[in-house]
Amino acid sequence: MSRHRRNWNTPWSVGRLMQQRWPMPEMLSQRPELMEPGRALHEWTELNDRGELCPTPNETIAGWTEAWKRFSYAFSPSFSHVEHVFETDQFHGIVDRAGSIRGKLSVLDLKTGKPATPQHGVQLAFYALGMFPNTAQTAQRLNVYLRKDGEFRLVVRDDPRDFVICRELLNQAYSEGETHGTSRDS
Repeated sequence: MSRHRRNWNTPWSVGRLMQQRWPMPEMLSQRPELMEPGRALHEWTELNDRGELCPTPNETIAGWTEAWKRFSYAFSPSFSHVEHVFETDQFHGIVDRAGSIRGKLSVLDLKTGKPATPQHGVQLAFYALGMFPNTAQTAQRLNVYLRKDGEFRLVVRDDPRDFVICRELLNQAYSEGETHGTSRDS
């Protein structure tokens, strides 16, 4: 799967940039197994979207996979990039999906939690900058919040201030001199 660790040429991942303002909850950093259902869901949706044989989802992720199928049926996305690794001259990451949704250039991020705080819009702005540097601000930025009951909620992120925050986070990262070495995170 594409979520394996790799060597990067840039020291800053999207996640690491975001943690400057929105640190990972201590519970998740102490208990990484809590993120395992999300990893399993991403693996399943990647296989599904690539048209590969998908295992029957386990009970933990079955509702979320049903929600993803419902989203896909309702919006008929045409993804050119699935779990796609990208790297710019300043940062790197893995975007869940990029392509066309209802005729619009889009970046999309799957979520299993509730629609949350502004960081989701900023995360998508980073993905748009990484994938479409010349047209990032015109790309449609979407979160698909999948629920265990098989339902989904689509949230369009269109606040232009998200890109301002991206620039602030990049400036903070590079002004603090933390550019040594390369990271292995995503």
